[in-house]
Amino acid sequence: MIFTDPEGALRLTDQLRKPAEQHFPTLLDKIYRVEFLAHQRLQVNKNAFLRRLHTSVYRAGKNSI
Repeated sequence: MIFTDPEGALRLTDQLRKPAEQHFPTLLDKIYRVEFLAHQRLQVNKNAFLRRLHTSVYRAGKNSI
């Protein structure tokens, strides 16, 4: 969804944040990551965004998508 509809992804994270804070706090990191990536996607074209996803930052450890 981040790739095809970043605005929709941001709307969805807005809806999910409050229930996650109350009932599923471990999901907050993933929600924040989706928001970050959706904002990144809105700032660059699709090809540049894909190149960013292929960097080691997004492939390793906690930041894996």
